[in-house]
This record gives sequence, structure tokens and C-alpha cells, in this order.
Amino acid sequence: MKILLINDTRHLTNWGCVGTTTGLLEEIDQEGIDIKTIELKKMTKHYRYKNILADIFHRNARILFKRKKIDYNKIAEKLGAVKAIPEISTEFESIATNWLNNKEFEREIEKLKWADFILVNGEGSIYGREAKGFYLMFLAWFCREKLDLNTPMCMVNCTIQIDDHRSLTNGMARKTFDYFDEIFVREPISKKRVEELDLYSGEVKCFPDIVFRHDIPSKNDLKLKKLSFEIEKPFIIIGDSSHTTRDSIFKTETFKETVVEFIERMDEEFPNHQIVLSCCPEGLPGFDKIDYPKISAKDVSYSDYIYICSKADLHISGRHHGSLYAMIGDCPFLMMSANTYKTEGDARLVDWPFKTYDLTNLKYNMSDIIEDSKTIINKRKKYVDYLKEKKKDFEKKCLNHVNVVKKYQ
Repeated sequence: MKILLINDTRHLTNWGCVGTTTGLLEEIDQEGIDIKTIELKKMTKHYRYKNILADIFHRNARILFKRKKIDYNKIAEKLGAVKAIPEISTEFESIATNWLNNKEFEREIEKLKWADFILVNGEGSIYGREAKGFYLMFLAWFCREKLDLNTPMCMVNCTIQIDDHRSLTNGMARKTFDYFDEIFVREPISKKRVEELDLYSGEVKCFPDIVFRHDIPSKNDLKLKKLSFEIEKPFIIIGDSSHTTRDSIFKTETFKETVVEFIERMDEEFPNHQIVLSCCPEGLPGFDKIDYPKISAKDVSYSDYIYICSKADLHISGRHHGSLYAMIGDCPFLMMSANTYKTEGDARLVDWPFKTYDLTNLKYNMSDIIEDSKTIINKRKKYVDYLKEKKKDFEKKCLNHVNVVKKYQ
């Protein structure tokens, strides 16, 4: 069987992206199965470039001509750039013409035609105006309508956040979702939203994230470099959030000062614990203003991070996979908001009794987060035992994201 996995995210400096694609590929990599992939970096640029001049111009145009009313895209096209991803469903036909008539897309088309089964990795989510989500939806339409392919095609392990009937993403989803034979989401809010908006005529199924197929690594499997804190002594991890890429409030000095205040208050309230900052890879705005031990995705693998979480007493983060790795490591967690409702969805999936806190209101929520932290640490065994039972169930159910392949063999 020849399987094409679309959205290979292993090259990113991000624990979730690496762990997700690795998990999917390790589960489907069996005897008799040939696998090819399309990397995420192909899916994030609205334009492809025939020459280096167009590439350089497009990457620097917004900086060079800041605040000037210039149509950068038209200039880039004159320099040889080819639009690769639609930004609205009415552009599908013109983008398809670009794909069929330009050599920049030949390798992707060859892979689509080669495959017996197309597995679309939803990691990174479909939300907002993200190019990668538009790419996934366009490709489903392109396979069926322009390449006349009947190849089974399933989108798995995704979060889908579409706000209302009027959004451009809604129109694109309505045009393309029924081209997928199966859609599997990783948390219940996405399932409910797709059903409320009537975007898919089939059944949207919800299974835990594929990363639950990973386990706490043994010491022999670790690649840890020397850490800047003592891992055998009590510590609390405070992580970053993908939410900081979605709102201008996080760029303000006021927010950075609030982050510093929060960390210093946690340090005061938990004098017997080390406070360790988790960066995937940048960290929260304000992390650079304080001198606390840090763990970075630039230096630590996702597997090592699970091990570190297994030694922590508490994990606080607005990262979807950060919280899930904590759960895999039997570490209780508190979640903050992310760039989509995925962390809130995680809490519902786990039936977690603690609130998911809005990071934009960190100043207001700070005292409540500290109180919840005390509750968890004081009754830690109770929450660890609860999460262990959930994890056993999730370890089995998460494999549905790859077991779907067997249905079409």
C-alpha cells in the first residue's frame, strides 16, 4: 500500500509538531507499506517563486514598503511569483490552473497520483486565515475535481475553529469537507462546531491526540543535555502559549510586566519548588526579562520533555501538546488559552475540573491560577491517579487516527 501523508511537521522546532507526525508515521510504518510525505513548509506560502529575485522581494516587501499602499502580490507576480494557495473559495479554479501549468507543483501532483491512500495530518489546525489550512482544503478539492482521483482521503488529528457562517474559511470548508472520506478531530469543541455549522455530511469523529501513543521514555533513551535546574528536586513548569501569535496585547510592555509578576508570585507562593520556564521555542513575552531556569524546544526533544514533565509537580501552559505531554508524564496541569479553542477542548475531553484561563486576562486571573495550583499540589496524588486512568483509555483511542488506514487497505 502506498500512503501519502500531507503535512509532515517533523522539521519544526516545536514539541507538538514533531511528536504528532512522528507518532502517525511510526504507527503506519509497517511491512508492505510505502510512505511519502508533503512537508508543512510547502503549505505555508501563498506564493511559489520561479526566481530568487521574486522570493527576496516577497519576503522583504512589507518591511521595505511599510505603511505604503502597494499591492506587493501583483509586483511579485510580475517578478515571476506564482500564487499557490487560495484565500477564498472563488480562487480555486485559477489556483488549480497555476498548479497544472507550472513545474513548481509537479512533485506534489506526482505524489498525489502515486498514492493509494492520502492521510491528511490536521496538526496545526484549520482556523483563521492560516495558509496551511487553506492548502489542505484546496488539495482535497483539487484531487477530486482536477486530477479525477478517487483515492481514499482522510483528515485526522485536527482542531477545526470556524467562527461563523460569514467567514471565508467557512465557505472554503463548506466547499471541500465532503471530499474527505473521514474527518477525525482531537477534541470535542471542534466536533460540535463542524456539526453546528453543518460543514460535513458524514460523521465527524473525536479521538484523543495521536501523541498519546508516546510514553515516558526510559533514562537510556534520553538525549538530555545538562539542565539549568535540579530535576530530582521539586519544580513547577510554566510554559508559553500559541495564543501570543494571535493578539497584539501580548506585544505590550504591560503584558510582559504581568508575566514577570506572575512568575515572581508563583516563586513566592511555592518556596519549596523551583520555577522552570518552558519555551516552545520562544517562551511567553517577558520570559527574557527574568533569570529563571528554562527548557527550550531548540535543545530538548519532545520525548525528553515528556520525561521532564514526569518529574514535575505541576505544568501550567497555553500549549495544547505541552499539557498533553504533562498528562502522558503523569503530571497534573493547568491550561491557559491557545490560538484556538484546543486547550479548552482538551479540558472537556479529559473532564478536567479546573478552568482554562484566558491569557489575555492574566492580571485578573493570576490569583485564581495560584489558588488552583495550591489545590493541585496539595492533593496531587488524587489528580495523578485520575489522569493515569484517563491516559490508559486515551492510549487506545488515539490509535483510531491511524487505524483508519486499515479500513481502506
